[in-house]
Amino acid sequence: MVAEAANLSKHHFSKLFKKHVGTTPYDYYINIKIREIQERLKPLLTLVPDIFMGYMRTVRFSRLNFKLLKRRYKRGELGVPIV
Repeated sequence: MVAEAANLSKHHFSKLFKKHVGTTPYDYYINIKIREIQERLKPLLTLVPDIFMGYMRTVRFSRLNFKLLKRRYKRGELGVPIV
C-alpha cells in the first residue's frame, strides 16, 4: 500500500492526497480506470453506427427480397411455396 511506503497511516495519507490532488486516492484510481476504458472503447464506439446501418440495410434487403419472392410465387414464376 502507498500509505505504508510513505510511512503514514491510511487516514493521514488519504487526507494529504485529497488536499494536494483534490480527490481521494480511491476516486483518483477509479477515474484513471474509467479513462483507460473510454480510450479502449473509442474505436468500438465509432463502429456502432456502421454496424447498425449494416443491420438496417440487411433488414431492408431481407424484407424487399421476401416481397419480391412472394410476388413471383403468386404470379406462378416459382414452383416452390415460400414458408
